[in-house]
Amino acid sequence: MFKKLYLIVIALIFSCTCAMAQSAWYIVNSNPWGDTYTQTAFNNIFGVGSWQQGSYSIDPATLFSPSNTTIFLEGSDLNATALNTFLTANISSVESWVAAGGHLFINAAPSSGSDINAGFDSTIIAYPNYSGQMHAVDPSNAIFNGPYLPIATSYAANYVAHSYISGNGLTALLADDNTNNPLLALKYWGSGVVLFGGLTQPGFWVPQTEAINLWTNILSYLAAGAPGAPCLDPANLTASNITLDGATFHWIGNATTYEYVIDNFATNPTANGNPIATDSLVATGLQHDSTYYFHVRAMCDSANTSAWVTIAFTTAHMIDCAAPTGSATVSFTQVSPYAVLDWSSPSAAQYLWVLDNNASDPAVSGNATTNTTLSFANLTPNITYYFHVRSVCMNGDTSTWTTIPFVTASCPFPTATATVNETAVGPYAAISWTSPTAATYYWVLDYSASDPAGMGNATTSTSITFASLLTGTDYYFHVRCICTNGDTSTWTTIMFHTPGPTPTNVNNVNNEGPTVICSPNPTSDKISITITGTIYDNASITLSGLDGRVYYNMPVTGNSAVIDMSKLPAALYFVKYTNKDYSNIIKVMKQ
Repeated sequence: MFKKLYLIVIALIFSCTCAMAQSAWYIVNSNPWGDTYTQTAFNNIFGVGSWQQGSYSIDPATLFSPSNTTIFLEGSDLNATALNTFLTANISSVESWVAAGGHLFINAAPSSGSDINAGFDSTIIAYPNYSGQMHAVDPSNAIFNGPYLPIATSYAANYVAHSYISGNGLTALLADDNTNNPLLALKYWGSGVVLFGGLTQPGFWVPQTEAINLWTNILSYLAAGAPGAPCLDPANLTASNITLDGATFHWIGNATTYEYVIDNFATNPTANGNPIATDSLVATGLQHDSTYYFHVRAMCDSANTSAWVTIAFTTAHMIDCAAPTGSATVSFTQVSPYAVLDWSSPSAAQYLWVLDNNASDPAVSGNATTNTTLSFANLTPNITYYFHVRSVCMNGDTSTWTTIPFVTASCPFPTATATVNETAVGPYAAISWTSPTAATYYWVLDYSASDPAGMGNATTSTSITFASLLTGTDYYFHVRCICTNGDTSTWTTIMFHTPGPTPTNVNNVNNEGPTVICSPNPTSDKISITITGTIYDNASITLSGLDGRVYYNMPVTGNSAVIDMSKLPAALYFVKYTNKDYSNIIKVMKQ
């Protein structure tokens, strides 16, 4: 009774495929032996006008669209070459479409040619292998039980088939009476199903009415997705993207619904799991540094489930070790570039470091040190280096890598010397310098040990003399190279002290002529000039530099004047007062 009820249910399922709302295709270049049994069967199953016919010139993207559910690729008679060419060019798309839930029938009873590789784990339609009689392998299978009746379980013809089917994982539905080779076989593939056949047309078979009904039942069975598929265990279960609190799982199966459980036990769950309608899951909310077990099984129907499939995984380790922070200082010796690296981390017991030319994290563990600074000499000029450093904390954890990029200098700085002496008119200094690769130099003379803010004064010479300097004063001479490749070196600074008493801002010679006072001196902005005594006609004030260039020249019309030096570079300048009988000079330092 239960068997009869099962057959009634199957028949009802198939009967519902009549005029079903599916997108079905029949692909054939020419009707095999002029027969139209397939078109008639499609009209009965899907409804007239509710399916489409095409040739092997069809765009594969159109045919294997997710919106299409059932496809019949006919390769019988004169269609074998076109089918073979189409499969060779598109087998990946064909297999993917079936795996996503498609229903496919590949049939070929060629009139010429050779074997056809139908894909799906090297399933072969082996030609030529002519069969005169065939029988049902399992008469209880749905195709022999409706919905189109009457049906026979044995058929004969001149040739009921020109080919047989070979391959892995096949379920034979029709077989040759003599060799028992499969002539019609079934394979479930992912979420879909594919039928393989070497059959001719049912009009050749006897009994003929039963043969035409069987042909229609085969196509109806295909359209319904071949009900009765075994509930396969999920395959190729993987765990990836494992984080502190989650992981991603993926598997392959033929079910539309699955159950999963995540727990701490390697044994199969004893209770129902959580339902899911996809073949992947992103799990979150887990505990770091913990081993879990992900269990999944297929739910083919309410009473038919697969076995549990399990994979173990461990969530990522929580790192409490802070990565270091740091910087690089790059310079050049007279021989080659060097770099000084400094870094720190609040919780590190020691560090691991790597110096290379790769921005990516090192693949090696690195060199151990307890220092927080390292110097590297004899580097290659004008090269990008990457200094990688990470902390090793007291608990043994290591931090992520900190990478400090730096580009080595390519222009060596000069070396300089100063010779200081005194003449009758005041101190002077002779300064010389050398550099192996410089084309041009820039120099600044000022009162500050810090690097100049401006570019400086250009020269191609390697020496310079400064006369009429202030007595008892600390001077700083800064020089740097502009090398032939256009790079600029760091500043070289030397300090020298002029002999004599510390100067004042007042210039007067034995009370002869006016007294000239400049303040403030040194200055970073403006200087105020105060003149006491008689102001003669044609008196003037000039401001000039060490190179003799005159920056200001103004007539004296009163006892005071202001000169704005804010835009001038830091250097030594000369304020000169002149009238018809007298002149004097005050040295002013711009900072």
